[in-house]
Amino acid sequence: MPLVVFPYVLAVVGSELYAQLVIAESLTQIVNTFVLYSFELDGIAWVVGLRASGDRSGLSTVFSEILATRALSFGLSAIIFAAMLAWIAPELLGVFVPWLLVPLSTVIQPSWLYQGLQRNLPLAILSCSSRVVAVLLVMMAVRSGDDYARVPILIGTTYFATAVLSLVVAMRLFDVSLERVAVRRIRQVLWFGREVFFGNASVLLSRDVNVIILASAAVPGAGIAAYSLADKVLKGLQAAIRPLNQLTLPQALMITKKAHGISRKVFVDLRRLIVPQLVMLGGIFAALALVYAGLRDRIPAVANLPSLDRAETLASIMVWAAFFGVVNFMLGMAGLNNLNERTYYFRSVLGSGLLGAGLCMMTAPIIGEFGGALNVVAFEMVLCALVVRKYLGSSSNVDGRI
Repeated sequence: MPLVVFPYVLAVVGSELYAQLVIAESLTQIVNTFVLYSFELDGIAWVVGLRASGDRSGLSTVFSEILATRALSFGLSAIIFAAMLAWIAPELLGVFVPWLLVPLSTVIQPSWLYQGLQRNLPLAILSCSSRVVAVLLVMMAVRSGDDYARVPILIGTTYFATAVLSLVVAMRLFDVSLERVAVRRIRQVLWFGREVFFGNASVLLSRDVNVIILASAAVPGAGIAAYSLADKVLKGLQAAIRPLNQLTLPQALMITKKAHGISRKVFVDLRRLIVPQLVMLGGIFAALALVYAGLRDRIPAVANLPSLDRAETLASIMVWAAFFGVVNFMLGMAGLNNLNERTYYFRSVLGSGLLGAGLCMMTAPIIGEFGGALNVVAFEMVLCALVVRKYLGSSSNVDGRI
């Protein structure tokens, strides 16, 4: 969806208005990080554990706890960021508020439950359908620069409607119900997932915060637009490989649950899940690149996009982050976090994020949007090196091979 909608919006509304949209969107992604917290990992792990033990009644408890905690996180973070924006940049408030429908959808949509129970097909059908509807609505309703504020309204509304529907389907399909959740339990859940959350928050330093850094460095709207297009290409690749991520994540969690700590054997077992994903990602990238090269000059709407040449160069740099990201997700997010190495992984993510953000801050005033591209790739590369080092440096070597 981003690979279609955002280039279209850029072509219709122009670089400056488009830059306002993506800056406001990046702020809501920060809110979304508070909503996600650690549940895309911990929630799945809890469900996998309940499934293994046959405790179906516990699903309603976990379901209610995560929903209540996410709702609280969304309410507090949305109010804080809206108040800050009203004070600092009130001109963005009009598009920021409807963008909040996206993190609100994350609150409601129990994707972690579908993944943990390995019943991804219903959610995949709902998600794909909503993306198609969102694309069609934007293309029909956004016809000029005056319509730019409709973009977050249309996208947010379709996301929200899909989230509500997926919630209803999950409650019926998995026979879960809402239960009362004590405030004390919410505090316990938040405390348990704090290191995963701080790690996720650190990732912001290398992704969504880049747009804010570029804007703060007075990078022109055309540069921010070019960076945003390249970022959508990267996110499109990550979205294309996500179904395989979702299929292999429960397997990775089972591997770590059976392990007695970090070891080279765990590394080998997880690597067997990583290699097919990297091969598929490479195939998807090659296919998309060939299709784009063949159609680029034949479609006027694409050939005439503002800053297209610059966006292509940025994308050619940033796509490599997707490959390192697959390794980091499986070995780090799914691996280290469930091998009693949460503190190490958090510190690695934080250190890599600070390094990348610092690089962006130093280079953006000089090389503009290319500073953001360097941040994205540097973050994933450094984090990958730190994560792999932890496995290979382990004293526990069960099978003696890598």
